[in-house]
Amino acid sequence: MQTADVLSGRLSFVGLADLLQFLGAAVAAGELRIFAENGVEGVIFMKNGEVFDARIGREQGEEAFHTLFTWQEGRFLFIPGNPEIKREIHRNLTGLILDALRRMDEFQAIHAGKDTESSRDLCLKGPTIEYSDVVDEEFHRDGTVVVRQGRFGSWLWVILEGKVRLYKEVGGRSVPLFCLGKGAFIGSAASFALMNRPRSASVHVVGEALLGVLDSQRLAREFTTLGPGLRDLVLGLDRQLSQLGDLLARLRSSSAPLPLIPESWEILRRSEGVSGASFCRVARGKVVLGYKIGNHFSELASFPEGVVFADPMPATRICRDGMAFFGNATTRILPLEDGDAGMLWDRLSPTFRKMLGFSVSSIQTSLELIGEAIECKGQQDDA
Repeated sequence: MQTADVLSGRLSFVGLADLLQFLGAAVAAGELRIFAENGVEGVIFMKNGEVFDARIGREQGEEAFHTLFTWQEGRFLFIPGNPEIKREIHRNLTGLILDALRRMDEFQAIHAGKDTESSRDLCLKGPTIEYSDVVDEEFHRDGTVVVRQGRFGSWLWVILEGKVRLYKEVGGRSVPLFCLGKGAFIGSAASFALMNRPRSASVHVVGEALLGVLDSQRLAREFTTLGPGLRDLVLGLDRQLSQLGDLLARLRSSSAPLPLIPESWEILRRSEGVSGASFCRVARGKVVLGYKIGNHFSELASFPEGVVFADPMPATRICRDGMAFFGNATTRILPLEDGDAGMLWDRLSPTFRKMLGFSVSSIQTSLELIGEAIECKGQQDDA
């Protein structure tokens, strides 16, 4: 795009999610101005295809972005350029969009008069679907088991219509986790590296669902071209999501206490100047994800040396809503962006990029549900 060029239209015709995906794929830089029907105006600042900041009235950063994302009517105007702004939003574009879509689903569920319990039965939707990588379609009726935990397989699907529910087997019983809706992926890109690995969860159809079978051969070929950093990222996200899924299932099926983190361990801080990293590598020692219960932190998940993990908690201290990453005197973490030329999202195909972003969104959802399960457990103990 030239500086004089503009892109404009109505949000009722092109939704903000699709618009941002387009600008991200174009590695665009500039200001996306949004005008509501009542005259209120907001702006989203972009550089290199990523959202750097958002503003509306006195709101700024992610708070403003999520407010703008709820606008269904109005006009938009994108003006290319190189805005001189400080980066206030550090989450990658795909994860940011998926989180905003999930929040909209929760908001609509609550305001549609649904009860509190059903509103916590989250249905995580995915980004816009890349039909070019769909090689076949499968129609499944209510109750069909698409994937069974413990079975082997590397097939990948994207949900075209309908929804499915994830289950984990714990102590001989099947424990529900959360639902996946349109645009969500079934299966992990890690299967390209971990051949003949058993499935970590079961997937059951709720109602009726139309699934798109992804071109696994093409995606597997792309995986072989990834740099070491991106390969470690794929495996790290899969490991982290599997750990959190196991924990969520255990919390929902058992009252056993979580192990405590030693008091000598401290909340990790990121290195100066890299507070916005979304992905970190354990360069030395061990990292533990903890949750504050009373006056102590309990262990939720652990990441040994060499593993890459996603940090969905953007802050100077890696902490949010009672959760924090801990390390001891030997622990050292590094943002994956440092010295890793393979961490260029624009080099990935749209489908692969969306799969990784969806993994991050699934981690965020799992963390929120884990927090709810711990709080619910605490209330039961108090009773």
